[in-house]
Amino acid sequence: MLKLEKQDADVEKDVQEIIHKDNHGIEKKLEGLHIADSSSSSSSTDLVVAPQPQPSIRHPDAMREVRAMIVAALPVPPMPIMVSRELAGENFVASSTCSSHDLIAHLMNIACTCATEKQNAERAVLQTQLQADLFDAVDSWRQSEPDPLLILPPIAWTYRVLGDFTRKYVQSYLPDAKKEQDLRFVPAHEVDRTHAVHRRAVEFQKAQDLLYGKCVMLTVGKKGERYSRSYDHVSYAELVQMSVARILDAK
Repeated sequence: MLKLEKQDADVEKDVQEIIHKDNHGIEKKLEGLHIADSSSSSSSTDLVVAPQPQPSIRHPDAMREVRAMIVAALPVPPMPIMVSRELAGENFVASSTCSSHDLIAHLMNIACTCATEKQNAERAVLQTQLQADLFDAVDSWRQSEPDPLLILPPIAWTYRVLGDFTRKYVQSYLPDAKKEQDLRFVPAHEVDRTHAVHRRAVEFQKAQDLLYGKCVMLTVGKKGERYSRSYDHVSYAELVQMSVARILDAK
């Protein structure tokens, strides 16, 4: 409670003017400020601020940070999905690409508001199994590779395995009637350094460096061919290979 001493003439005058504006002698509320005349025996006038509902400061997309953390922890980088859309009012279909991580984040947001607790639990089990299958596939390649000097699998193998994981991961968010819909990916060599998915892959690998507390030495081909460059200057295919390198490094 804030007390205004009567000797403070200026403040007292302002308060009394507000009180007298109420011709009926009732308490007046001005934007949540409750002003009441004190009793004649009191030596001060009380100014009581009534608690008001605070405006919501919740971010319009409150789950954005959560989705970002989940996507940053995925074992696969963003992959370029072939997409098309019909332009309104035109008999024309525009073809383009989008990041698989953007699609996953969007589906995640829908699931947060529409999916049931049972559906979320079943999806979590499926996604955990998909990740285990991916790790097993990488481990199987390591065990079956006859050339002990080969550090990483060929990019064609990597792209196929990571693409299969991404396809099934996306399908885990879809209703049963939609799960058979296919996802197709732009070939890795077509994603140059100016492509939006390349920029997303760079950001993803930097995020994983922070998440796991270590950088992955870029290696292509045989032992001894190790080199490290700024991610911005690394090809998309090499950025994809880095995800497999992290899995192998963790084993």
